[in-house]
Amino acid sequence: MYRVVFINILFSFSLLASEILATVNGKAITREDADRFLAKTFPSAKYSSLNERQREEVLNKLIDRELYLEIAKRDGVDREPIFAKELDKLKENLMLDIWMKKSVENIDVSIDEAREYYRSHSKKFYRPALAHARHILGYSNHSRRKAWRIFIRQFRRKREKGILRKEGRILLRRFRQRKDYSNQGPLSLA
Repeated sequence: MYRVVFINILFSFSLLASEILATVNGKAITREDADRFLAKTFPSAKYSSLNERQREEVLNKLIDRELYLEIAKRDGVDREPIFAKELDKLKENLMLDIWMKKSVENIDVSIDEAREYYRSHSKKFYRPALAHARHILGYSNHSRRKAWRIFIRQFRRKREKGILRKEGRILLRRFRQRKDYSNQGPLSLA
């Protein structure tokens, strides 16, 4: 019985006595404050994993924040009507975020359901190509044949999707000629 009480007392002291990094006008800045501050910008970062210069920067930013907060309180920003409006918006957003987190925790989707959804809605997940080939460099017959096979495969996919453009047709016509461009350097399509 005494062990349990002693362990509880030790545990509560360890929670209360978190490491104080600085004190600004009587308010302590703790390691937990620094971790929360870092979590906003770098979710996986911890104050203890930073080097000395980074720790100093984070601590200086937290001190600046406390000083600015004191100035804002002194100037009466919390009594202005715009403050009340913004506070109401923040409360609504916070309420919505908490509700969404609770709702998402209750959702259980199996892999089969996810696959079925992907198959039935595959057009939603399609993204057009982000890059276009201007030159195909082939200095040997082997690399030219390999490029030809890749190009034909992509050409057929585009043709099946009906998105083949004029440039693709011109390029295909040049490839079908199968001229030896290895002595002329890169093949220019322009």
